[in-house]
Amino acid sequence: MSPRVASDLSRENVSAMLVALRNGPSARSQLANRLGLSAGAVSRLSSRLIGAGLVELLDGQAPSSGRGRPLTPLALRSSQRVAIGVHLGASRITAGLVDLSGRVSAAREVAYADLAAPAVLRQVRDQLRRLRAAVGPDTRIIGTGIGIGGTVDQGVVLDHPHLPWQRVDLARALMAAAPEGLVVDSHVRGLALAESTFGAAREADSLVELHIGNVTDAAIVIDGELLLGPTSSAGTVAHLPVRFGPRAAPCPCGRSGCTQVELSETHLVAEAQAAGLKVDSGAALLALADEGNRTARRLVRDRTRMVGRLAGYLLDVFNPELLVLAGGITGSGDALLPQIREHAARPATGVGVRERRIVGSRLGEHPLVLAAAAPVMLSYYADPLAAEPTLAEAEGF
Repeated sequence: MSPRVASDLSRENVSAMLVALRNGPSARSQLANRLGLSAGAVSRLSSRLIGAGLVELLDGQAPSSGRGRPLTPLALRSSQRVAIGVHLGASRITAGLVDLSGRVSAAREVAYADLAAPAVLRQVRDQLRRLRAAVGPDTRIIGTGIGIGGTVDQGVVLDHPHLPWQRVDLARALMAAAPEGLVVDSHVRGLALAESTFGAAREADSLVELHIGNVTDAAIVIDGELLLGPTSSAGTVAHLPVRFGPRAAPCPCGRSGCTQVELSETHLVAEAQAAGLKVDSGAALLALADEGNRTARRLVRDRTRMVGRLAGYLLDVFNPELLVLAGGITGSGDALLPQIREHAARPATGVGVRERRIVGSRLGEHPLVLAAAAPVMLSYYADPLAAEPTLAEAEGF
C-alpha cells in the first residue's frame, strides 16, 4: 500500500507545532489553545512526532492552571536534526553544524589556500565531508546552506568585492556534495532570517540587517518577507557615500567615500597601521581604544560616525521596526551602540525614538555559520513533511 498523502491542513499543523515548540516546551493542552486545534489532533500529532524523534515528553511538570492532573510538557528534540552551514568569507571558510534550535557545533575556520574559485570549492567539499562524518547515526541532516558576501542570485555569485569571482555557480558546483539539498545565498540575507528566528528580531515584522566587516551589505525584511528585487540585489549598500571631503578614500567604482571602502575592516586596520598602531584586526584596535589609546579611540569614533550615517540612511528609506547591526567591531556587542544611535538620529525633526531602534546582533559565537544554515532550517520548519515524507505515512496524516 502506498503512503497516505498528508493534507495541506496537516502540513500546516505539523509546521505550527514545531514552530511553537521551537520557542520552548509546552503541554499538549497549551498547544491546543495556542494553535486552535482539538486535544485529539494535538495528541495524534505529538504521538507521530515523538515516534519520529522530533519531540519528547519531559520528565518535569509544567504548572497546571487548575486543580486537575499536572501538565507534562512536550519539547522539541532539536539536536536530532541538523543543517550544515558554510560561510565563505574574504579570506577563510567557516563551517559547522546547526540544530533546529540554532545551536552551532563542530565549528571550524580554515584559511583559503588560493582565492580562485576551483581551489575554494575543493576546500568546501573537504569541509562538507568532515561535517557529514561528524554527524551521529541517530541524527538526520536536513540540508546544507552556503552563505557568501557580494551579489548572489539563485545560487550564482555574480560578483564579490574581495574574491576574484564573476558568475560562479556555487549551487551547481556543490550540489553533488550536499545530497539532502543545498541553498546558496547572500550571507546578510541569511543573517536577517536567523535574526528573525533565533536572534534580536524575533518579535519584529520588519527589519534591516546591516552587516559590516570586510564586506558591507544589508538585507531588508518587510512584513516577514525578504526583499530581493531583480538579480536579488536589494540591500546593496556598498557604494552609498559615508565620508566626504579630502579624507574620502577612492573606491574602485570611480567615486570616493563609499561604504565598501570606508567601513571595511581591511581599510580600518590599514588606517590604524598608518597612524603608527601595531594592530592586525578591528578587535585589536577596539581593545586599544578601550585601554584609552587616543589614536585608536579617534579611529573607532570616526568609524561609528560613518556606521551611524549609513544606519540613518536605511532607517529613513525603509522605516523598519528594527535595524540590527552584525559583524566587525560595530556589531559584536553593545558598547558602541549609543554612539551609533546618536549619529543615526535625525536632528531637529522631533522624532525622539528613532535611534532606539538600532540593536546589536544576538546570534552567538558563530553567527555566519548560523546565517548560512538559516534558509535550510526555515524551509524545514515551513514544511517538515516535504523534508521527511515518512512523517506522512501514519494514519491521520
